Amino acid sequence: MTVVTVTLVVALDLDVAVGNILAGSAGLLLLVLGFATIGLAAGAITGRRVVGLGVAAGLAVLAFMLDAIGPTIDAGWMTAVSPFSWYLEERPLFTGVDAQGLALLSAVPLVAAAAAVAGFARRDLMV
Repeated sequence: MTVVTVTLVVALDLDVAVGNILAGSAGLLLLVLGFATIGLAAGAITGRRVVGLGVAAGLAVLAFMLDAIGPTIDAGWMTAVSPFSWYLEERPLFTGVDAQGLALLSAVPLVAAAAAVAGFARRDLMV
């Protein structure tokens, strides 16, 4: 995705810095990785694939809704807890790297991966 975006920006002579595209791509990767590892952790803890998929998809929808609804009803806490807000709040394609947002987005997959490892460690996989 990053390579195609950079190629199109260069080919179409758009005024977007390559560093900003890389910042946006890094944030998107961490956002997706966060939901994926949450699904992995839920599946590892419960031993059920469908639970992992449901938890990850449900949390992604909930986080998106909080990010979309929060500003309209002036509820700052909604955007503060939404990973979509951590990713998009500072508009990475315009401003570049948002260190605080990337740090928060990085923490989610790390914590979820630790939970997944703990979940797998206590499961009897019959091997």
